[in-house]
Amino acid sequence: MILNDGADEPDETVSFTLTEDTATPTLTGKALGAQTTATLTIADDDAAPPPAPAGTLQFAQANLSVSEADGTATLTVTRTGGTAGTANALITVSGGSATLGTDFTGDRFSIAFADGEGGSKTATVNVVNDSVVEPDETVVYTLSEEVLAASPPESKAGNDAKALGSPLTSTLTIVNDDVAPSPPPAPASPVLATGESSGGALGLGLLPVLMALALRRRGLAGAVLLLALLPMAQAAPGDWTLRLSAGATYPQSGGNSLQRVLNERGHAVTAAVQEEPLGYALDLEYQFAPGVALQGSYARLGEASATVAGASFDETQLVRDMTEQLPRFGDLLSLAAIAQVPLGAGLELTPSAGVFVLQGEREARTASARFKDKHTLAGALLGLGFNGPLGLGPRLRWASSLRLYASAEPSALFLFGLEYRWP
Repeated sequence: MILNDGADEPDETVSFTLTEDTATPTLTGKALGAQTTATLTIADDDAAPPPAPAGTLQFAQANLSVSEADGTATLTVTRTGGTAGTANALITVSGGSATLGTDFTGDRFSIAFADGEGGSKTATVNVVNDSVVEPDETVVYTLSEEVLAASPPESKAGNDAKALGSPLTSTLTIVNDDVAPSPPPAPASPVLATGESSGGALGLGLLPVLMALALRRRGLAGAVLLLALLPMAQAAPGDWTLRLSAGATYPQSGGNSLQRVLNERGHAVTAAVQEEPLGYALDLEYQFAPGVALQGSYARLGEASATVAGASFDETQLVRDMTEQLPRFGDLLSLAAIAQVPLGAGLELTPSAGVFVLQGEREARTASARFKDKHTLAGALLGLGFNGPLGLGPRLRWASSLRLYASAEPSALFLFGLEYRWP
């Protein structure tokens, strides 16, 4: 019986020999002929199996990018579809905008897979971290077949023709991480700047209005001076008092402070500040109860001017900085309640409390730049004053006071002046 197996094998033979059977009596004469052997050949009818696949080699990524600061980039080659035989490939540079040796090193790599080995292999590209500001650059790598022994020796298949897959190019982008330096500052130019701080919208024009209001019952200044010589006791409800005072304003801003701030902000200048701390006030009081009066006041809190000379990179910023450092002088309106405490000998102690609003302007300018700031401050008023007879009659008296104006920029006004009471 012939066994029909599925193995691919060469044709096989079986040799048969004919001999005399000794178990039976011997025949007379010659029992065996001349042909006593026979050979049976079993022809193989099984086809050879297909060769084991060698697989294909290709890049894992068609595009990848790294920063210059990363230092290295990794190219990955994979073997898929089979692992029979050894497989070798070559990675070479085929294009791009990057320069070998200047931007990267590594232009040729050999990749080798052993028989039965799959997975991936890597090649490392060194990236040069320079300090040159430049656009992103590229390197194009190409994968080519070097040697691909696709099958083990016992296979009859030979080499696999399809050794390379896809993608066969991989573009490496080297991302620039350098920042262009800031342009050098423009050279400082000579500059001369002036500035002022003075009254605002309230202005001196309010003085004649308040005086007209205070004198509306008498009309003529001569009549006022005449009435001042008439005898009069302490103020009674319904009486009015008109007071005109002058004095000094505090605090005052010096040139050293202005120059220090401007120098700290990059202006190579010297500064001189001329202050006119003279302040004055016009008060109108109404006696609405014994020992208590309501006072409305207009006051001017001095003036200041400044001159700056030197060099500046930015005149527009210079006049802004200069304006911000000038003191906030201006015109002030206040409303306060005053207590009148007799001290004897005609003297009175007059503490007061109320509210105020101040308006003013600060301005600085150069030949090519100008900046103006209009400011308004509001806050609480606290005062302490004395008044007494002048010796020219009880209606005309001297008065002094210290007024504190509490706000975002507190200030004070020390005053001395004359007051007149009527009727």
